[in-house]
Amino acid sequence: MEFTGIPMDAFAFLFELRLQNEKAFFEANRERFNKSVRDPLRALVSGLEPTINKIDPLLITKPASCVSRIHRDTRFSADKSPFRDHMWFTFRREEDKRLSDGFVFYFEISPERYSYGCGTYGALPALMEKVRVRAEAEEAHLVSIVKRLDKAGFSLFGEDFKRPKVKDAPPEILRIVNKKGFYAGKDCEPIKNACDASLLDELKRGFIQLEPLYRFARGMPR
Repeated sequence: MEFTGIPMDAFAFLFELRLQNEKAFFEANRERFNKSVRDPLRALVSGLEPTINKIDPLLITKPASCVSRIHRDTRFSADKSPFRDHMWFTFRREEDKRLSDGFVFYFEISPERYSYGCGTYGALPALMEKVRVRAEAEEAHLVSIVKRLDKAGFSLFGEDFKRPKVKDAPPEILRIVNKKGFYAGKDCEPIKNACDASLLDELKRGFIQLEPLYRFARGMPR
């Protein structure tokens, strides 16, 4: 299936699902979900496969494995809403059983926006400790990476430690090493920009711009 853009109806569906988060509504609109949300996301994953394979051939690119489920796991949550009002896909390695086990590339849509980037979903402490060690050893390289991402319009996100792990380092370094986990991403509006086939090229460019950060975080050769 060739990617031709994410239909505007995908964003409308997610908004309606937010207001009517119940099984009856979803079952009545299941085919709409498949056509407007699931299938375009899978097509987008397929279109990105050659780019992702060049960045890291160990990343999983099978569409059905990359695209998130619309059903929520409510077993351990106080919120028993059965469905998500957003969808995403990630490119992760097979060895990373959980998203917090490694660094991933991601794309997400919600009723208001779309976003994409690279980083962790609540990184494990041991993972971030390795990042801090590499940051100290390759300080100039990481500063250069962060400056290029700033110039490209990416922002760094993540929860900061209450007590900084590192104090004496360039500000670009501190924006990463003092976080429990981090990701570089773009939150994009208006959503109409996602409704065109050119979104595929936008993500290709973005992921290539993020590649140096990914390789650094993974400890891969430059």
